[in-house]
Amino acid sequence: MIHLEEKIKPLLAQKKMSIEKLAVLIGTTKQSLHNAFNKNDLRLSQLEKICTVLEVSISYFFSEGLDIEHKYPKSLKPDSESSTITAQLIDEIRSQMLDDIKKITETNRILRQFLEEMEFKNKLIEQKEKQLEQCQEEVKRLKNGGTPVYGQ
Repeated sequence: MIHLEEKIKPLLAQKKMSIEKLAVLIGTTKQSLHNAFNKNDLRLSQLEKICTVLEVSISYFFSEGLDIEHKYPKSLKPDSESSTITAQLIDEIRSQMLDDIKKITETNRILRQFLEEMEFKNKLIEQKEKQLEQCQEEVKRLKNGGTPVYGQ
């Protein structure tokens, strides 16, 4: 049976890393990590994160002994250059999203302004229609021999 904690502790010591820091780096709590070790039950996604942090391949956990020959190939090992590129990409995406939000905000402002103008014009149209109805009623009254009311 594989004992995860027995495999992880030497790596933590080698990297001068605590279990608390490992837990933070893999996105869990110290207590959850201890529970997983005690039950010897760790999700594969967590084990993959541990492998990334400790710079070992997953095969390390399934081999006998504590040899550290199962390190990541250099091409897969996270480095400062890839971290810098990742940070730059995140900044670029964030900047693009902020630009998009500004454009959407401006579009919403223009649409609100257009809507207000349309509502104002609709009120004017309603007023003109009402005036037209009044004029039509006055024309009928005059045709029937009535006296002019409109305009007085």
